[in-house]
Parts: sequence; C-alpha cells; structure tokens
Amino acid sequence: GRGRQHDVIRAQLEIELLDDRLIKIKTHQDKARARLGKWIGLDNAMRPLSQTLPTGIQLANLSFLIERLAKHPLIQSDQIKISAKRKLVDLARQAYKPKFSVYASYAERKNRANLASVGLMIDIPFFKRSRNNKKVAASAKIASAAVLARSERLLMLRKNLVDKYSSWQRLQTRFQRYTRMLLPKARLNSVATMSSYQNKSSEFSTLVKARITELEIKLRAIRLEIDIRKTESDLRYFTGGL
Repeated sequence: GRGRQHDVIRAQLEIELLDDRLIKIKTHQDKARARLGKWIGLDNAMRPLSQTLPTGIQLANLSFLIERLAKHPLIQSDQIKISAKRKLVDLARQAYKPKFSVYASYAERKNRANLASVGLMIDIPFFKRSRNNKKVAASAKIASAAVLARSERLLMLRKNLVDKYSSWQRLQTRFQRYTRMLLPKARLNSVATMSSYQNKSSEFSTLVKARITELEIKLRAIRLEIDIRKTESDLRYFTGGL
C-alpha cells in the first residue's frame, strides 16, 4: 500500500507482457501438437506432456561412434545393393562361357513306330565377345556407382555425426555454466535487489529488471537442456542407441 502509482503500473505492465508471452508459447504448443497429430493421431498428440525431461544418456568417445557408422541401417542397405550389383557383373561374365543344354522327347505316332529322341546343344559364343564386353562393362559401372554412393553416404553421415557431437559438447558446456554460475548469481541478484528495494535504497524498476533477468536465465537454461536432449536423440540415430 505504500508503493507509488507508477510502480504499480509498471508491475501490471510486466504481468501483462508475461501473459502475452504465455499466449504465444501456447500457440506454438498447439501448432506442434497439430504437426505431431499428423503422424500419431490427434488424440495421442493431445495427451498430457511430461513435466520432466528425459534422462540424459552417456555417449562414447567420437572415434568409437564414427566406427559404429558402418553398422548404420542406411549403410547396411547400401552394402546389400552393392552385393546385388556385383552379382549382376558375375552373371554378365557367365555369357563368355559355352552353354550346354540337354533335351529328350517321346512321341506316339499312328501307323508308325513311336519316336524317342535325345539331343545335346552347345552354344559357343564365338561372335558375341564384343557384345558381352559391353554388358560386363555396363554392369561393372553400375556396381562401381553403388560403391561410390555408399562412400558418399558414409561421409555425409560422418560429417553430420561430428557436427552433432560438437554441438552436444558445446551445449553441455553452456548448460553447466548456466547451472553453476549464471543461475545462482541471478538468484542472488534478485534477493539483493529485493532487500535494497525494501530498504528504499533502490528503484522498483531495478527490482523488476533483476526478476526478469532471473526468469530469462532460467528459460535459457531450460532451452539448453532441451537442445541437449534433442541432440542426444539425433546422436542415437547415428549410433544405433549408443
């Protein structure tokens, strides 16, 4: 009741700004639920959210994670394609070899003796070498292209893994800085400013600024923790859960 009018108005203004911020956050939340509902159904997307973030995971060193990329499903799929293309090369080379076929037949005839016959056919590719060379060369190029595609995909996965791992390390460093230094100092600053305001040695605007600064730092710390968990999820995609 001893507060000045402009202090009260300033407090009301800050509350209204925070309420507006909450409305924006809920709008983003509704849009995110709608996008999620596209994949899992709107009823599932509207389920209550957990009040806690998932537990962090322990990651191996980067060198080990890079070695794990060879077992990534996309790389395994590319390897199967390479094996199939190499089989086509082997099949094309079979055309150089002579082909043997054996046949037998039996026929009943009226007024004549029945007929039985046995035959052996040999297909020797005397004049097909040029055509076979082209087939083998074409199959070999296709197989080589598959190998190059696998190498390119592996390099891309490695690049993305290194980027995500570096981002994860930087996020961890920043989060620790916020929790160990910035947040405690922000709380201490708010307490000290409140004490000064109560003793009429500081302005109300200074108190408001201290409280808003503490809130902003808390939100940034939460955002960093969320980014850490999202990055860990991306790393699990590259490393198969390690």
